[in-house]
Amino acid sequence: MVLGACVALGLVWAGAHQSGEAAADPHFQPRKLFFFTAEYDTLPTPGGMGEQERIRAEMAQAIGYDTTVILPGYLSNLSAPELAGIQTRVVDRVTVEASRDPATGKIHRHTSFEVHEWARPGKPKIWFFAHRAGQGERTYFQNSPRSGIRYNPVDIEGEAFAVLSRAVAQVVKKHGFDAGFAADWHTGLLASELLRLGRDGPRVIATIHNGGYTGEFGAELMNHAALDWLQWRPTGREFEGLEYRGNVSMLKASLEHSDVILPVSRGYTEEVLERRFTQDMAGVYERRSREWRLVPFDNPVDASAWDPKDRHHGQISHAFTAENLAGKALGKIQIQRQLFGDSGVDSKRPLFSSTSRLVDQKGWSYLAPALERAVVEFPDAQWVILGDTEGEFFPAIEALSRKFPDRVKFLPFRENRSFEHPLTAYSDFNLLLSKYEPFGMTPPASKLNGTLPIVSFTGGMRSTVVHWQNGFHVKIAYDGESSRVLQETSVARVLDGFRLAIQTYREQPHVIARMRRRAMADDPSPVPRHGELIRLVEFVMKQGPRKLLEAFGPRDPKHLTDADSLTSALRAAPEARCVKNAIDAALDPRL
Repeated sequence: MVLGACVALGLVWAGAHQSGEAAADPHFQPRKLFFFTAEYDTLPTPGGMGEQERIRAEMAQAIGYDTTVILPGYLSNLSAPELAGIQTRVVDRVTVEASRDPATGKIHRHTSFEVHEWARPGKPKIWFFAHRAGQGERTYFQNSPRSGIRYNPVDIEGEAFAVLSRAVAQVVKKHGFDAGFAADWHTGLLASELLRLGRDGPRVIATIHNGGYTGEFGAELMNHAALDWLQWRPTGREFEGLEYRGNVSMLKASLEHSDVILPVSRGYTEEVLERRFTQDMAGVYERRSREWRLVPFDNPVDASAWDPKDRHHGQISHAFTAENLAGKALGKIQIQRQLFGDSGVDSKRPLFSSTSRLVDQKGWSYLAPALERAVVEFPDAQWVILGDTEGEFFPAIEALSRKFPDRVKFLPFRENRSFEHPLTAYSDFNLLLSKYEPFGMTPPASKLNGTLPIVSFTGGMRSTVVHWQNGFHVKIAYDGESSRVLQETSVARVLDGFRLAIQTYREQPHVIARMRRRAMADDPSPVPRHGELIRLVEFVMKQGPRKLLEAFGPRDPKHLTDADSLTSALRAAPEARCVKNAIDAALDPRL
C-alpha cells in the first residue's frame, strides 16, 4: 500500500515545536509509559545517563503520560536522602525463575522482588525492585553509598540485571503498561523476556546511551539466569539472537527484540552503523535499520539548570544574559582569583575548562599531550581540569598542574563538584574531545552560558556544535575505517583547534561575541520536543516500522545522513514525494 495524493502532513519529526498544551497534539493518546534504567538523576550516583533519563521521563510526565520510572532496588537508594519525606508503598511482589540445572535443563531456583513505589507530586513515580533473597542466595544490587561501585556485587551483576529484567517484564505486563523505554545493556533482556511471555505485552523502545558497553557475559549466564535457549541463536544464523562472540550480550538482545532502537542523537545514529564505533554490532544495527526500527532522536537538556539569568538555581554567583555579559566577566575574575591567585586575574587571558573523566574514551590519549604543548606555546592561557582521580590519565594531568601551577589547575571531581557550574558559566572555552560521544551533555550547557565548546566531530556533537558558529570542531584522525586513532595527527589537530580559538579570542573579539550570542540563543530544553516524543510513542504503538516495511520495502541505512528525509526508495515513490519524514508517513491514516 502506498500513500495517496501529495499533501502536507502537519508537524514533522525533526524540530516539531508544539503550541499550546501537549494533550492538544492531534497524535496524542493517553498512554501508560515506563522508563526502565539502571541510573536515574542522582540514583544511585550522578551520571550522564541518569540525567538524560530523568529529563526524558519528566518530559513524558509533563506531556500528560502516566509515567513510571523503574530502577533496581539499590541498597544505597533505599535510604537515599533524595527520597526523604516521599510517600512509599509496596505495589507488587513477583517471583521469577532464577537459575537452571545445566545437566537436566530443569529450573532449580526461584527468587523474589518487592516493588516499592515513591510517589512525588508532579513527578514520575519511581518503582524500586528490591531483591528479597532466599536462603543460600546472594542479594543483588548491594552497593553502599561509599562503595563507589554502582552495581555491586560486580561478580554477579550480569545475573542480577538478567533476573531483574525477567521480574520487570512480568510486572509491566501485569500492570497494563502500553510502552516503555529500556536504557542500555542493563535492561537489554526486557524485550526478550516480553517476547517470551507473548506478543500482547508493552512495546519496548531501546535507548542507546553508549553502545560501547555491550553487557557481555559468559554463555553460562543462560543457565545462571534461566534464560531461554531458544533465543540464543533462534535462526541458527551467527548474528541473530542473544549470542555474541560465543557469549551472551544483553545489548544485542535489546537490539534484536525491541520494537524501536533509539540512539541518543542523530549523529550517533549514523555512527552505530560504522564498525569503527560498534565493531561486530554494526551489522545488527544495519539489519534493524533496514526494518525501519532505528530512529534518530536528539536528547533534550534541562536548560533551566544551566540558565545564567537564574544563576543556575543558585549554583553560581553572578547572573548574566546574552545582552549583558558583565556577570560572566565578574565570574571569570572570581575563578581566576580563587584558583590562580591575584596574579592570575586578567580578563585578557583565555580561560579553558574541561569537566570529564580522565579516560581514553574522552580523548585524553591525544588531549593530554596536546595540552602539554599548548601550555608552553600559550603561556597566558589558563586551563582548569575538573576530573576523576581514577582515570588512567590522572597522573599526567596532575603532573602538568604541579609543573605549571600558574597556568593549569586540576580539581578532583569528588571534592570539587561545586565548581562544575561556575566553570561552565564563566570559562571562555570548554573542552570535550572524545573518541566517541553518543550525545555529550556538556556542550549544550556550555553554549547556554556563552562558553564556546571545542569538541571532536562525533556523535551528538556533530549537530549541537556548528563550527565557527557556536563553537569549534576538531576532527580526530583514524587509521582508515578502524577505531585506531592516529596519535600524532590527532594531537596536531587538537593543538590547531586551540590555536584557532586563542587567535580568534585575541584578534577578533567581535567574532567571539557573535559566536557567544549564537550559542546562547540555542534552545535545547524539553518543551519544544514534546511533539517528537508523542510521535515516537505513537509510531511504536501503531507498529510504524512494520507499516513502512510493507509499504516501501527495506530502508537504505546509508540515507540516515539526512535525518529528516525518507530513504531514496521512499522519496522515489511519486505518491510520497512530499512526505518529509518516515514517522509522519507511518502515522498518516492513509498508510
